[in-house]
Amino acid sequence: MRIPRVAAYFFATIPWILVIACLGGLFLLRFPPSGRVQFTFPLDGSHAWFDPFLPGQRVSQAGVQADGWSGQRIFDEPVYASARLPGVYDQVTVSLEATTTRQSLIELGILRDPYAFSFEMHPLWSSELAQGWRQVSVNGISGFVRTDTPDHVLVTNDLDRVVTWGATTTSPRWMDQIQSSKTYELSLRGTHDFYVVPTNGIVSFTLAVQDVNRSRGGDFVAFRFSHEEETLWTDAIGTGGSLDRKPNDVYEKQMRFDGLAPGVYRLSVIADDNVFIRRVTTSAQHWVVGPRLYLGDTAGYAPLQPTQTSMWTNSRHVIAETFHAEGRQTISLGSAHMQITKTHTPVALDRAADEQSEARVLQAPKGDVRFVGDAFFAFDPQALFLPKPRRMTDASNLDQEGVVAVITPYRPPTKTSDGGWLRLSTTYLLPLSGDPLKFVLSAPGIFSRSGAVDIRTVDLIYERPALSPREWWKAVKKELALAWRRL
Repeated sequence: MRIPRVAAYFFATIPWILVIACLGGLFLLRFPPSGRVQFTFPLDGSHAWFDPFLPGQRVSQAGVQADGWSGQRIFDEPVYASARLPGVYDQVTVSLEATTTRQSLIELGILRDPYAFSFEMHPLWSSELAQGWRQVSVNGISGFVRTDTPDHVLVTNDLDRVVTWGATTTSPRWMDQIQSSKTYELSLRGTHDFYVVPTNGIVSFTLAVQDVNRSRGGDFVAFRFSHEEETLWTDAIGTGGSLDRKPNDVYEKQMRFDGLAPGVYRLSVIADDNVFIRRVTTSAQHWVVGPRLYLGDTAGYAPLQPTQTSMWTNSRHVIAETFHAEGRQTISLGSAHMQITKTHTPVALDRAADEQSEARVLQAPKGDVRFVGDAFFAFDPQALFLPKPRRMTDASNLDQEGVVAVITPYRPPTKTSDGGWLRLSTTYLLPLSGDPLKFVLSAPGIFSRSGAVDIRTVDLIYERPALSPREWWKAVKKELALAWRRL
């Protein structure tokens, strides 16, 4: 039986119709008229738009878990995942349906600098803010205050009663009047940030820097002086290096800045851990280091006086770690003590409950320990101050610490329809390039407290302005530019 000519034409065009429909669907996916596309799927490893979290030794295999639910369990951190971009978009909102076990704080970050492996971290979950707090906004500043306190405490000048989480604040406008130069024999290793109050409009530092050449090749040391994230001055020196790995001579770098307005200024020393600051001379009355402080050793260096291994701190919580067997020791924060028994293993050191106020002494008798605090460190009790509020950490106990406000962009979670899971969300501006997107999930202390974060569903919402004819052309040009970069 012969097929009528019209029918034959119809069947012949079906493949073309399907091809055009597929191409049209892909085009609308990459260039939706609304400027918005959304993907929602279980975290079981079967969806191309989001890969499960890795590495495998820190997470369970994605899929059905031993206790019956489907998804992925995280029991150590950090863990990493990637998402494929469906097109050129301005921002992405990431939402995770999750539950937590013995985990007080979670952050999610997106990769910003692939070369430095630097992530932009956002708050994702806090058990501390789950009860007894309410979300407010004052003068454009977002955060939380206690339910029994007025909104304006969010912008209180009492920095000791405020913490920040994923937020920046404006520094106080301070100026000291008394100027007296003092020298400190130290051993600080690698990158450090010095926060200082000017004295009569002057900030003066002399740093004795030494390259110990424990790895071959020379190093560079960069210096940056800034105020409110605005760079006022930069400089750099090369340390030269030594082929026989003997330490270089100590080099003195003198810095003086005049005519400064009241405020808090930051002097950043950016260097490899192969570079040591052996001595600091300053006329500043108030200056602190933090939140990172790496006490180095003195092997191959003989200072005229012993280097300081005791500091005063306004930190309430400190993470300590040594990378050498010689650095194993007992450290203390006020009356609290902790033993460092293993290398490359962070240990937490927290203030005693009755020692939350005032400065406390942090001691590491052998040195060779890297500290990261929720606040700052000083080598003179009179120099210690808070240049900005403390950071909120997984060890923070806001009630015990007398905190009345938390400055943060954190979004409180919502409960899912079944009531047993939380929906955790955050939004990022998307980088100009980077497909796939790289994410990191941080759950500090989760392994030490045998905690867990269970994730069953991922929701991704990509957005950009609705496409007018002009916007369509701009989006196409962006797409072509990204395609060219990938070549």
